[in-house]
This record gives sequence, C-alpha cells and structure tokens, in this order.
Amino acid sequence: GFGRDADVRAENLVKSLEGVGFKLIYQGQKQEVSLPLPGEHNVLNSLAAAAVGCSLGMTLPEIARGLSRATISEKRLEKRRGIGGSIIINDTYNANPASMKASLGVLSSAPGRRIAVLGDMRELGPLTEAGHREIGRYIVEKGIDYLFTVGELARWIGEEARGRGMDSARIYSYSTNREAGEKLRSLLREGDVVLLKGSRIMALEEVAESLWEEERGEAP
Repeated sequence: GFGRDADVRAENLVKSLEGVGFKLIYQGQKQEVSLPLPGEHNVLNSLAAAAVGCSLGMTLPEIARGLSRATISEKRLEKRRGIGGSIIINDTYNANPASMKASLGVLSSAPGRRIAVLGDMRELGPLTEAGHREIGRYIVEKGIDYLFTVGELARWIGEEARGRGMDSARIYSYSTNREAGEKLRSLLREGDVVLLKGSRIMALEEVAESLWEEERGEAP
C-alpha cells in the first residue's frame, strides 16, 4: 500500500500517461521502479506482485526489472494516436464506480484538454443512480474539461456534474455511440486527451475506433 504500516509500500509517486515512477520499500530496502502502466491502481497491483516476489526470495532490483516490462491489456487504458493530434485512451473493457474513478484519475494527470466519454455502468442494482452521480461529482473534483455521456443511465453523471458547477456548454449527452463520435470528431484538436469508459455492453470502443488516426498507431 501507500501507508507506512504496509509491509510492501510505494512512496514518491510520479504520475503521467506513460506510467508511474515510484520508490519500492520493503524491510528497510528501497528501489526505484519505473512502471509502464498509468494510474495509482496499477501501482497497487504492482505492489501485490512485488509482495509475492519478496515472499519467494526475489531481490528488489529483480522485482523492479520485472515490473518495468509490464504491459497493458486490450481495452484497459490502451493509448492510441487520435485525429488532429489528440490522444485516445481506450478503457472500455468494463466499468464500475471504483474503476471509473481510477481511470478518471489517470485522465486528470494529462496535459492539454481532458475529455471524458463515459457510458452506462450496468448491474449496480439499487446503487445505480447513486453510483452514476458519484462519478459526476468526481468529474468536477478532478477538473475534467469536457464530459460526454452515452446512454440513459450515464445522463445522471452529466446532471450531477452540472449541478456541481461544471459549465453546461462542456457537457454533452447522447443516446448512441455514433452521435458521440460525430461530435467528438468536430471538437478534437492537437493535445486533447480523450478517455473512454463504460460497461462492456455499451461497446464504447466503437467511439474510440472512430477517433483513431488511419494508421491506428500507438500514441508516442
């Protein structure tokens, strides 16, 4: 964890879209780590892996080398070049309030205009409205510049963000991926960073793919 009472912990986090640098600490030993995965949640995942390595007798330098070779899974914070010099972050594998907040935390660390494209979070049961409104509040807290919602449930995200002071002119709500993609294509400019996230059934990767450069290369 991040607290001083954790057996295996991380300190001095330096976050970017490329990943996170941090100091790995175990039993008084310290080791610099360059994790090529963005987000504090991925640091926590790496600490769990480090704890297993420590229990097996690996040294901290060995663990750091292994973590430096970690790779992104498909549709999980997958970064590509977008039209007009933008960067598209495809995190559309699935979504719940906790994972959506983690991804928005990554977006908030980006330079340029930060644009969140968020779809319905399904299977939340009686917490459905509260879960979406929680994300609307978090959008404002993190200073996201533009918000696009797709789906009927996700409208609660926009409604809450508007109620918390986000400029209505920067909030767009759509029923279909096609509509959202068309508006985004007209809005994007160089340096924009776009995060797309929603439940699997929303298929928001359709929007992501419509925003990629033709060669669909990885972002620099």
